[in-house]
Amino acid sequence: MKRPEVSMRQAIQATIEANPEAVEGWMEERPGSWGYLAGQAVLAYSRLLGRRLEPLERKAVWASLWQRLEDYKDEMAQIER
Repeated sequence: MKRPEVSMRQAIQATIEANPEAVEGWMEERPGSWGYLAGQAVLAYSRLLGRRLEPLERKAVWASLWQRLEDYKDEMAQIER
């Protein structure tokens, strides 16, 4: 079971790194940014697994992505202080 967790983290990190403008948009609450990032993370994880994700897996990706983005926002706020 650890393999999918690692893959999900990898997919989320790759999504964040590949889409800095969308991450910035999410931080600024620009419409469409979250949906774009969520879709990209699902696609990235699906590619790593080599299959379509089940509904609960998609929800897990979304939740993990949201948490990682919140953590990133907190990290950026600490740097700015």
